[in-house]
Amino acid sequence: MNKMTYWVSVGNHEIVPQSAGKNYEFEIEATEEDLDQLRELFDEADQIDISLISRAKTPYEVFTRVGQKVKNSPYDIRLQEIYRIIYDLGSPETKAFIMGII
Repeated sequence: MNKMTYWVSVGNHEIVPQSAGKNYEFEIEATEEDLDQLRELFDEADQIDISLISRAKTPYEVFTRVGQKVKNSPYDIRLQEIYRIIYDLGSPETKAFIMGII
């Protein structure tokens, strides 16, 4: 499969073709399969985020440091997977930026 250049916004969970890239964080070279995998991770992160927001509406829940980490870890894991894929597919600038925040 041929790779094409795309821009990715992790915060907005968006992937757009290079020509449409405006305020996006990362440049990647990806196949359709790569894009599908990244979109799937974005969708999973969205679903986890929705469950975390609904949990936050529950009053009087005690949040210990350990309990909070356990409840947030599925989202954190998805986010790490997203950044790992972006790094693997990223341009040299993308890879350098991600290495700078790890």
